[in-house]
Amino acid sequence: MNRAAAPSLVLLGLSLGGLACGAQGDEMASSYAAEDGAPNAPSGAGGATSGAAPGGAAGAALPPEREIERKYQAPVASKRFVWLANPKSGRVAFVDAVTAEVSLVEAGNGPTTVAVIPGAEDAAIVLNALSLDATVMRVGADGIAARRVEIPSGGNAWAVTPSGARAIAWTDAKLVQKADPLDGYQDVTVVDLTPGAERGAMLSVGYRPMRVSFATDGQRAFVVTQDGVSVLELSGEPRVASNVRVTDPGKSLDGDAVVVSPDGARAIARRPGEKGVAVVELATSAVAVVALPSAPSDVELSADGKSALAVLRESGEVAWFPLPEALGDPSLVVRKKIADVGQTIGSVVAARAGTRAFVFSSAVPEPRMSVISSVDPAAAPLHLLLRAPVGGVFASDDGDHALVLHDQPPKPADGSAQTSYVAAFSFVPVATGAPPKLQGLAAKPVAAAISPSGDRAIVATGAGAAGPFRAYVARAPSLAIDAFELPSAPISAGLVPSAARAYVAEEHPEGRLSLIDLEAGSIKTITGFELAAKVVYGGAK
Repeated sequence: MNRAAAPSLVLLGLSLGGLACGAQGDEMASSYAAEDGAPNAPSGAGGATSGAAPGGAAGAALPPEREIERKYQAPVASKRFVWLANPKSGRVAFVDAVTAEVSLVEAGNGPTTVAVIPGAEDAAIVLNALSLDATVMRVGADGIAARRVEIPSGGNAWAVTPSGARAIAWTDAKLVQKADPLDGYQDVTVVDLTPGAERGAMLSVGYRPMRVSFATDGQRAFVVTQDGVSVLELSGEPRVASNVRVTDPGKSLDGDAVVVSPDGARAIARRPGEKGVAVVELATSAVAVVALPSAPSDVELSADGKSALAVLRESGEVAWFPLPEALGDPSLVVRKKIADVGQTIGSVVAARAGTRAFVFSSAVPEPRMSVISSVDPAAAPLHLLLRAPVGGVFASDDGDHALVLHDQPPKPADGSAQTSYVAAFSFVPVATGAPPKLQGLAAKPVAAAISPSGDRAIVATGAGAAGPFRAYVARAPSLAIDAFELPSAPISAGLVPSAARAYVAEEHPEGRLSLIDLEAGSIKTITGFELAAKVVYGGAK
């Protein structure tokens, strides 16, 4: 399962009419917008659409694995500030997470999609949808400085390099209502974020971009499209270095089926109907296939990019192989049975910086999850019974903790139709071996986030509920969970670790934000920072 490109927090949020999305900063990772507000609707990502689950009926059709982690979009919070755009007023509010002071900055015509710019200062960039430009905002000792940059391609999503030196504005067709089937959304704009010299350059990439990532050194970008991977050279004048076709003509890739290594040397891909993993050398465009006994339902890379993992759902196995060594020696592929009796596995999430990986299934109501090593197939797996169906797994950077959302109907013991829905989450202290902490919810989760260190997690509920709306904060190592009542329905939530705060953006015609002091255990709500106008909360893929 593909990890979000951002380096820190993961955030979940239901998509509501008129919401905008943004990209993460160095304190935050990504936020999820579930289609039609239904978190257990299949996303169309990942895996074979049929096959027998281990321990299940032979030939029983299984739906694809649901890659809800890939829908997570970056929260709009930098080191100290939470950013909220208002397309009607043309302004962006930035809220000091420590003092709760609210300030406004004039942006452009229809500011919507916000991204945080990593770096030493608090900074963000917002797409102005109606004027084909963006506003770069930087907070300094003398206040905030704003600078406009032309974005000729337009867009609804951002990708920002970890250093904050470059940003790419692009269009995710999945976020476009009634997208023109003949529009390939192939134009992207690369923005040079050098302070005082910001400027944009438009490039054309492959058909229908689905994800953008960067090499570790920030000198290249990789745009995964339905054709393959467009490699962008960012040093000097931006240019398209190559367009690497990954699948056969006439076939389209799914965005969750391709993972690019951190060094940008290669990509691994699940190709439609292929029993194996395609390995693409991005420098030469050469494609080789690591053969497997069945089509993998998910693929992943270790944090260092030197080991690949493929989940073989039909046999309940995980296959490991080193890169690039396995390309010349198929005997280096190691397959190991992971699924317990009757257990279905189909998805894998690897820790961003550690060596743990989490194996589970989001395609069926499966309450079990296994923790494996992403680099050592000989290591014994840890099997966990979470007692509620797993919907998505979000790991801390080192993999020592995980936040698990339970967002599926339970599996009836008698095989009858599913009639109820599980609303819960688990806070899992993997490193200590303590039992997972299961927290039942009165309503479906709307938003969730885990800190990079895993010491805090937040879940907000309220979608479709009459109230009270709540935010739950989990703490490690005690595993205590504190509940806070919210005055209105939450839209998104996140953590600002450097300020020791959590935040929940809420529905309100004048703008509403609740800040939770993680040390004092208190909550403060700010209302009315935008009068009679619709505030847009959110991030982009």
